[in-house]
Amino acid sequence: MKRGVIALCLTGVLSGCGASRSAPTTPTPPPAPPPPPPIILSGRASATNGRAPLAGVDVRYNGQTALTDASGTFRLQWPGPAGSNQLTLASDQIVRRTLWLTVLASRDVALDAISMSNGFDLDFYRAFVRNGFEEPERLQPLRRWTQAPRIYLKTVDERGKHISLVTQQMVTRALRDNPSDWTGGRFGIAGIELGTGTREGVSGWITIKWPNPAGDDYCGRAQVGVDGGWIELNYYLPACWCGGTRNRPLTVKHELGHALGFWHTGDRQDLMAGLPRGICNQRPSARERMHAGIAYGRPVGNTDPDQDPSSAATMRSLQSLVVID
Repeated sequence: MKRGVIALCLTGVLSGCGASRSAPTTPTPPPAPPPPPPIILSGRASATNGRAPLAGVDVRYNGQTALTDASGTFRLQWPGPAGSNQLTLASDQIVRRTLWLTVLASRDVALDAISMSNGFDLDFYRAFVRNGFEEPERLQPLRRWTQAPRIYLKTVDERGKHISLVTQQMVTRALRDNPSDWTGGRFGIAGIELGTGTREGVSGWITIKWPNPAGDDYCGRAQVGVDGGWIELNYYLPACWCGGTRNRPLTVKHELGHALGFWHTGDRQDLMAGLPRGICNQRPSARERMHAGIAYGRPVGNTDPDQDPSSAATMRSLQSLVVID
């Protein structure tokens, strides 16, 4: 009897041990993270010339396209950051515009493009801003100052001979006569310094000098849009004299136009047409002033028709070119 009871007890114990085991459970996976919020690029497109809203303009960025409404507004959306990409604005009513834009989160931007109305002339712009009159097959990138330059006016020629006081005064007056005509009113000249030295090659300066010997076929010449560049005025050619001075206000203003980034236009209505003999003074034409304002609304290195560089450019990174008048 006792042995049977023991056996039953052992059997019960063993059965109880077996019943206490449980099957392994699979851990519950964590919930999936929510998708990132969409990136929204919105904004308004307006005319560089006149600031009117641009309606019906195709805006393209990061594979997305939108059409601006009557107020010039647009909205693009995609699922994640875009980084840095080209954005284009295109329509029959504007000069095709290309710029670079970095978008890492939703943002609102103000864009502008050149309207083909409001007096804009693309052929004139190419001549005036890109040297298209003299070299139409080799249009230049845009050159302009990003700050008001200072002028260093030499009081002696390149052999040390004194420049008359009346001529120095004429040059100073001409430089101060609405220099902001060339920059769309953004800035003029930061100051004028006179002396026997030079500021050639010094950033922020334009040096006006007097060659000796001077050529007999030009009244002036200049480097175009060079930071630290120079202007030469002919002191010794009688054909360049006017009103008792050894050069003309017209020549000074014309060469200043070159130094601030502009080229010849070939049209006598313009100050940048060339240097006609017998005319002492002239202001930049209305269309020169208007198109200069457009050019000074674009970054250095902007190329035809209206394409910004992918990274910041400087005047010093562009080839130095000289125009002889």
